[in-house]
Amino acid sequence: MFYKVVNVYVTLHILLSIVSLGNGDVYYIPNFMAVEVCENFENNCVDLSEVTIATSPSSEGGAVGLSGNMSLLSDIGDGYYISLSIEKLSEMTTETLLNSKISLCEAVKDENAPWYPLMQDLGITGCPVISQVYPIGYFAISLEPYANMLTRDTCGEYIIGVCIEQERDKISCHKLGLEIVEKNDD
Repeated sequence: MFYKVVNVYVTLHILLSIVSLGNGDVYYIPNFMAVEVCENFENNCVDLSEVTIATSPSSEGGAVGLSGNMSLLSDIGDGYYISLSIEKLSEMTTETLLNSKISLCEAVKDENAPWYPLMQDLGITGCPVISQVYPIGYFAISLEPYANMLTRDTCGEYIIGVCIEQERDKISCHKLGLEIVEKNDD
């Protein structure tokens, strides 16, 4: 259990440090692409086509926000896992920065997790998570606590993968493109 908690903490730390903003005259803006179903994958579990991710960046901080509708097409309970991957793209190669997997039921009940307020807002308090449409009014994650963690080296293109798995079978697979760019206050 301790390993899973540490793994989730490290996962979120890396993810949020990637999308954080810098200080001073130079700062960094995360540009998110649309959430897409993984290539050659028939997604029969989760529909995120109506979820929008946007940023409101500034040199003083900023936020990443979610809004729209998340549709769960089948009930999810014990034995399901969320896997998260982060890859940095370059001209020559793809560098895997993170591969993590945690029990979905443990994740939705973890009161110390950064996503816990979103789960509460959606009315998800434990398992099973019932199939229905979950409206997301607007959920924002402040980037201010991570403002000093970004350097010029983290600029670039990333692919974030989020999958739901049962045993070894993926039942949901989504990808999100992200580009970190340097900006000036000019």
